[in-house]
Amino acid sequence: MSWSPSPVSGSVLIGLRRQNLDTTLNQSRVASTCSFPQLNSPLFRNLDRHAIVTITESARRRAFAPGEFLCRLGEPATRLYLLIEGAVKIIGYSRGGSEVLFDWLNRGDVFGLEAVLSSPTPYVWTALATENVEVMEWDGPISRSFAAKWNSFYENVFSLALRWAHECQSRFQEMATGAAEQRIAGLILHLAARPSLTRDDTRELRISEEEMAQMAGTNMFTVNRIISRWRREGFVAKGRKRLFIRDPQSLLRISLAAD
Repeated sequence: MSWSPSPVSGSVLIGLRRQNLDTTLNQSRVASTCSFPQLNSPLFRNLDRHAIVTITESARRRAFAPGEFLCRLGEPATRLYLLIEGAVKIIGYSRGGSEVLFDWLNRGDVFGLEAVLSSPTPYVWTALATENVEVMEWDGPISRSFAAKWNSFYENVFSLALRWAHECQSRFQEMATGAAEQRIAGLILHLAARPSLTRDDTRELRISEEEMAQMAGTNMFTVNRIISRWRREGFVAKGRKRLFIRDPQSLLRISLAAD
């Protein structure tokens, strides 16, 4: 006598299959979330898997077009950001209102740290998309709840703020004590380590002379004169808003030269 499943047995079987499928999809989603390259960000250092999944699932993913502002200097800091894809430049302004480039951000970089503070705080920099950009963002109250729940999250935010402060201090020290040639060589090597500015892991740097002048604390005439000499010596080559690094060791030697 052959056996055939009853309607009840069939329903149970279908339910079990659906449950298994949901479990598999959920595990796949969690694994995918935790394998994102941006999770190498220092924002998630020393956090366990549960904390990372909770934080990333609480984020909104937003896209910005080239020329769009993600946040502006002086506006209330209401959102914390983590860069997923694209290039973002961090800028300030001179007393006359001219744009001053401070740095570029990489995938996994975090900005808008001011939003984690409980007291109303303005953004201290402007973040501008220079190509198509995708970010994770968290509202201030949510990011503050993470800091209250996980001490490591708070420590990571504090460490990132200290890193920004150290970068400002180093930049000021270089401008106060280093020659323009040293600063420009060091700047080129610093930017060459940023994937958002290089192309296909080559030594092609996407930056203009004007932007280099702003970051090095000098003028375009000085940058043009130094880059032109380095071209003749074979250290670099130039294109339209492109700089090709031919001899990084010579640039390193210049950047480390005694005052």
